[in-house]
Amino acid sequence: EHTPYQVLQDKIYEEGYVMGTGSYVPGEFATIKVGANKDYFVKSWAIDGVQQSEMEVTMKVSKSQNIVSMEFGKYVTNVFLEDGELEAGKKVTLEACCYPEDSQEQRVTWKSEDETIATVDENGVVTAKADAAGKTVKITATAMDRGTVSESCEIRIIEPRTTTVAVKSVKISVAKKWVKAGKTRKIKATVTPAKA
Repeated sequence: EHTPYQVLQDKIYEEGYVMGTGSYVPGEFATIKVGANKDYFVKSWAIDGVQQSEMEVTMKVSKSQNIVSMEFGKYVTNVFLEDGELEAGKKVTLEACCYPEDSQEQRVTWKSEDETIATVDENGVVTAKADAAGKTVKITATAMDRGTVSESCEIRIIEPRTTTVAVKSVKISVAKKWVKAGKTRKIKATVTPAKA
């Protein structure tokens, strides 16, 4: 009678599982299947250090101890965006926060619900149309890892703000400082800065 050969996990994984471990008769075939729990994925796995490309393999148990090791990655479970406002004809860059922070893929894809109001590029730059003041557009960020986790925000398009420049000084110049009663005199006023 032969001593059974073992197919063992190198450790217990909370992120996933290995099926098919246990005792085998030397030379017997074992089917080993690996998988990940919710919100995780199998990045890589190996039997005795040899990387496997399929999630299920059948192997001949030919040595007394066969060790299965795994590495997992985390999927994004939440994406956060903040609502905001944007002047018509202007741009703003949105930032999507993906959680958990140690998820494997932190990138997102962007989509505008109505491109006649505002567009969004692959970097999250929202451009409001010049005639969109008073309208609201929904912008959506979707995590790239599974493509199933997304969040939307509302961007309210407002009238462009007019820039006012404060007057710093007014200089009045006149050729003669007096004027006869009932007569007029031209004076020149110079405002600083010139764009005020």
